[in-house]
Amino acid sequence: MAESAIYATARGRGDTAGDPQDVLQSGEGLFDHGRARAAVVRLGKKVQFKKGDVGLFPFEEANRLINQAKVCELIEPVYVRSLNDYETGFRGLYQRFVQLDEDLRQAKRDTQEVTQANNITLEQIRHGEDERGKLDEDVKKTTYERDEITKYAAALETKLARVKGELSQLFRRTCSWRRSLLDSTNS
Repeated sequence: MAESAIYATARGRGDTAGDPQDVLQSGEGLFDHGRARAAVVRLGKKVQFKKGDVGLFPFEEANRLINQAKVCELIEPVYVRSLNDYETGFRGLYQRFVQLDEDLRQAKRDTQEVTQANNITLEQIRHGEDERGKLDEDVKKTTYERDEITKYAAALETKLARVKGELSQLFRRTCSWRRSLLDSTNS
């Protein structure tokens, strides 16, 4: 926000000389707020107002010089405000614009990388689902084959038991015939 102040232009009434601090109660009142002071005030020399000289003073100092010291007369009040530093403002805006532009480019790069990584991940998921589908088919086939082998093994066990039974009967019959042959040859 601009800082402002009211100043007054004053014209000298006659020849006056004196210490600047006597003429101006405070040297800080003259062209303050970053403005240069008169060289005589800075150097501490005597200040001379000649008749017809025009000066710009802070309003309070002008009133004091006019009413108390009676060395000046008021010409008109002047409104003075501080200048805005647009160069610094524009430079700051430009730097902010450049930073935002760089941030935007970085965000686009990051988004592109995340999108690419996401696509790779989705492809891996699809591949994994395909592999899982193949494995599920393999499990079904393996389960079917296991069940069929179990049935076949049960059938073989049944056939083995039957063959053992038949062999056992044949063995008994053979033993029985052998005894009868031995008995008949012995008798």
